[in-house]
This record gives sequence, structure tokens and C-alpha cells, in this order.
Amino acid sequence: MQFNPFRPGFGKEPPAMGHRPEIERRLLNILYRLQSGEKGPEGVYIYGPRGNGKTVLLNWLRRRAKEGPPLSQVKLSPAAFDTDEALQKATESAGKELHRIVGRFLESTSVEFAGIGVQLKLKEAREGLNLPTVGNGLLITLDEAHKVPAARLGRFLDAVQEAGDEMPVAFVLAGTPGLEDTLRKSGASYWSRGLQLGVGRLNSVEAEKVIAEPFYSAGITVGEGIAAELAEEAEFYPFFLQVYGEAAWQAMASAGKCHLGPRQAEEAVRRGVTRREFYYNERYEEFLEANALDLAYAVALRFRESNGQLTEKQMIGLLNRDHGDGLDLAGRRRLLRARGYIWRMQPRWWEPGIPSLMDYVIEITQA
Repeated sequence: MQFNPFRPGFGKEPPAMGHRPEIERRLLNILYRLQSGEKGPEGVYIYGPRGNGKTVLLNWLRRRAKEGPPLSQVKLSPAAFDTDEALQKATESAGKELHRIVGRFLESTSVEFAGIGVQLKLKEAREGLNLPTVGNGLLITLDEAHKVPAARLGRFLDAVQEAGDEMPVAFVLAGTPGLEDTLRKSGASYWSRGLQLGVGRLNSVEAEKVIAEPFYSAGITVGEGIAAELAEEAEFYPFFLQVYGEAAWQAMASAGKCHLGPRQAEEAVRRGVTRREFYYNERYEEFLEANALDLAYAVALRFRESNGQLTEKQMIGLLNRDHGDGLDLAGRRRLLRARGYIWRMQPRWWEPGIPSLMDYVIEITQA
């Protein structure tokens, strides 16, 4: 029996990703324009609750960027924005293309890139180092972008915006639904004009493929309806699809089978539910530490009463109540969105980040 191919967590590209044709098409359009050398900045914001595959999409885009014409890439993390020194170190190690492109604009103005004296660094680099040649454009990616201090992120985005007037450059940011709050507070000039892509659950067909294809690729048969059953148990969430797929593979291997049958599926559901509850308990503890359990419970009950959807007016009415957390309406909205507990694909309708997480909060609170 070969190794278990399923890969829950850490954003690694799974054996079967599950496609989102419209989102992938729009990301590739930006990538193609960048590789063609078209000037002008491109801004993309990928947002959605945890476990929906945002990091996987970023990694997929980086891989696709290596398949076409030469393109420079810089991969940043929130830790790079903690201090000026951290950002300086991150951009140096990730590739001097960022200094070179953004520096073209900085050299002719008094503005500094996030507080760093880039002009001096560029001069030293040109005199002492053999800088790599920039490709047709620069792709900057930043995961967990909602964790970056808003003011620092704003200066970064404004710098890239100005650099885009001279060079082909694109940035792709990914984060929880709280990313919108971070961007709004950032003061960045043009962020709201960028492409905003909400990433939710996969459709049932793609979710079933995520479960079934790794088995088929290994020459293992799958009983009729079992992949669909496991996909539904996982609620079509990419992270949980990997959890249940991994559990199904383990159950099959433990039974010494080369076929995924009903008994192995039943064992996979049991294992998957156990792991999912460990995950949910961490989210529950987050609300406990934030003194927001009453808030999380009230929100979960309201969604249950409304069949999983709330209007903006209903959400405002709910968040305006006193939940004993010491927060105002805006603070409660930020807290819930930052954790991906609530989100909205469309401006007028709110949805649960993960419906069964809200069920878990209700059950634990009422126990």
C-alpha cells in the first residue's frame, strides 16, 4: 500500500485540488497580462473562511506562474511586516526584484518603501551584487494578509500601485473575511478597485472528485456513492475533504483492502468527526479567550433560525445587542469576520463561515 496521498492543513496542494473554473480563469487572466509585460498594477484580494483552500489557490497560482514566460515572484508572510528590518530582510531573501521595481519609482521621489531607505539599498546592491534580470513582470503574493498591521499594509500597497505605472506588477493577497477590515483601515488609495474573489465551499461534483480521484489514481476502487457520502460529511470544505479522505485511506489500509467500501467509509466518518471536533474546539477556545462566547452562541442561534442566511439589517440588529463582550457593533463584526465565523460572498447576505462549527458552539454551550 503506497503512502497516504491526502494532505490536510498547511495549504499544501492536494492530490486533487477541486476546481473553481471562474476564480481560476480570472487569476490566470491577470497572470497572462503580467507575463505579456503589460504595464499597470493588478490587485487581487482572495478572502473566505478558514479551510476553503485560499492558500492552496495561492500555491497553485505560483506554480502556474512558473510555466509561462519568465516572471519574477516574491512570496511574503505577515511576519515580514512586523518591523522595517523584517520587511527589508524578507524582500532581500525573497528576491531583489522587488527592490528593483519598486525602487524605480522611489528613486525619483522622497517616498520610502515602508520606511526603508530603498534608494541606498539599491545603490549598494548595484555596486556590489549581480542583480538577477527581472522577467516580464513581478508577482507578489501575501497569505494571511488580514494579520498585517493595517498602516504598514497600506504603505506597501500604495508603493506597488505607484510602481505599476512604470512596470508590470501584480499583488495577490489572501486572508479571512477580516481582510476587508484590514484593507479599509489601511488607507491604501486603490484597494477597493482591485479584484475581490470570495472563496467558499466547492460544489458537490468537484468535492466528490477530491475524495475519489486519489484512490482511482492508485488503482483502488471506490464503492458506489461512497465518495459522495464522504464529501457531504465534509460539507464540501477543502480542508475537511482532505481530513475525511485521509481517514478513509487509513481505514482501508488498516483493513488490508484495495477497495473503499461501506465499512471503511463508516470508520472514516468516525475518525473524521473526531478530528473535526478537535479543530472546532480550538475555535471555541478562541471565542472563550476573547470573552465572546455569548456573541458566538447568539449568532449561531440566529443563523439556525434563519436557515443559514441573514440580511445586513438582521445582522446589524443582532450585533447591536449587549453580548457582555465590551465591544460595539463594528468591533463585534471585526471579531467574527477575522475568525471567519461569518462572511458574505455578496454584500447584502451574511452566511456562516462553517455551519457545523456554529452547531458545535450551540451544542457545547447548551450542554
